[in-house]
Amino acid sequence: MKSKIILKEGNEIWMYLEDTPYYVANSIRRSILEYVKTFAIEDVYIKKNTSAMWDEVLALRLGLIVLKADEGVEQATFELKAKGPKWVYAEELKIKDIKGKGKVEIVYPKTILTYLDENQEIELEAVAIWGCGKEHAKWVPAHVFYKYMPKLTQTVEKLDKKLEDLCPRKLYKIENGRLKIIDEKTFLINCDICKACEDYSGGKIKMEEDENNIIFYIESFGQYSPEEVFNKGIEELKDKLSELKEKL
Repeated sequence: MKSKIILKEGNEIWMYLEDTPYYVANSIRRSILEYVKTFAIEDVYIKKNTSAMWDEVLALRLGLIVLKADEGVEQATFELKAKGPKWVYAEELKIKDIKGKGKVEIVYPKTILTYLDENQEIELEAVAIWGCGKEHAKWVPAHVFYKYMPKLTQTVEKLDKKLEDLCPRKLYKIENGRLKIIDEKTFLINCDICKACEDYSGGKIKMEEDENNIIFYIESFGQYSPEEVFNKGIEELKDKLSELKEKL
């Protein structure tokens, strides 16, 4: 398998996986979603909560705060004390104690937790630990999917220019009767292989799925870069395969 970055924007990345069958791509996807470890709040000890939000819902919202921790950190305890009237944000969580070595960071400090009206208050402690998506979705590090590489070909020598309007995403044009992809990167990323061009051209254009080449997409939630998410997914997959080999 050879990988190549097609496009990277912020926490999103589009990759081309050459000579990669779908089951390998799907194994990497599942490995990322289920086994790559991240840091998140697991236990919440509520001392006072007079807000309109139930304790259980507040605890769930705390668990979804995106945290970034150094590998040497084993556990972190936060405390939150807030009084209304005001919005309560994730940045109001203060670190009380860290077990291990390293730092813990709230990736999106302006994440809204709840609103406190006048005379309402919250006081609690929250403990964050490492976990993986197989245990709970709050530990999933990224949104991941893949698709087959689109392959568009012309089956006749000359095409009518009106065929340009068939593509809902406007990914190609007709020049001198020949089919021309406007931008290769845009075509690989945005083509959904809907086959509208093939269906409405009466067979003059052929759209196929290249089942040995994969377009792989990762949107990191912020704990790691998308490249780190991909590499960690592969490492976790290797570990699981080695474990399986030993048991066999």
